[in-house]
Amino acid sequence: MWILPSINRPEQCKAVIDRIRSIGCNSVGVLLVNGGDPTPYYAIDLPEGWIFRYVKTNLGVCGAMNKILRDYPDELWYGLICDDEFIYTENWDEKLIEAAGEWNIAHGNDGWQSHERIHGYVCLGGKLVRSLGWIALPGLWHWFVDDAWELLARECGLRRFLPCIKVEHRHWMAGKNVKDDINWLGESRATSDQKVFLTWVRNGAAQAIQTIKEKMACSQQN
Repeated sequence: MWILPSINRPEQCKAVIDRIRSIGCNSVGVLLVNGGDPTPYYAIDLPEGWIFRYVKTNLGVCGAMNKILRDYPDELWYGLICDDEFIYTENWDEKLIEAAGEWNIAHGNDGWQSHERIHGYVCLGGKLVRSLGWIALPGLWHWFVDDAWELLARECGLRRFLPCIKVEHRHWMAGKNVKDDINWLGESRATSDQKVFLTWVRNGAAQAIQTIKEKMACSQQN
């Protein structure tokens, strides 16, 4: 299931989804309007099989992902699409889902950070997610979710980078957008998110790595 969280960006979100519909999408997803006024989002024509969800309180992108996991705990895979990411490769979803499988983390090529980082239509295997009990490290609001994925991917050999999947990330830090109120809101939590991540690195990451390795081995034997 693809997860596309958005707040107060209906026009940009519509453009992202229009692009997905134009290039083609053969998999399910959810547009989660994450606080704010949902009314402008109702006019967005979702891809076939996608659903619309609304929560009154902004959970942050990390909280939104984990809410979807709680509400849909048995998906074969979970993917994140940001409301400023535009896809340009046909069959993108099928390729990412296949590469993610049950235990891996697959992602496309945003032409910006993807060669070094897990960015660009990230897709995680369902068994991997359930082994941890989260998609985003609990306690995070916006930042450092990719850092947690990267640490686990590095230690457990999970990363599957698909450079053929072309994504344009129209982020202000890439010089492709203006910094808006949503960017400022995300940055307001950067310090607290960093503390959560560093605490997990010291006190929780080793156990997460061990859990993944043990459950992967058990799954492969069965």
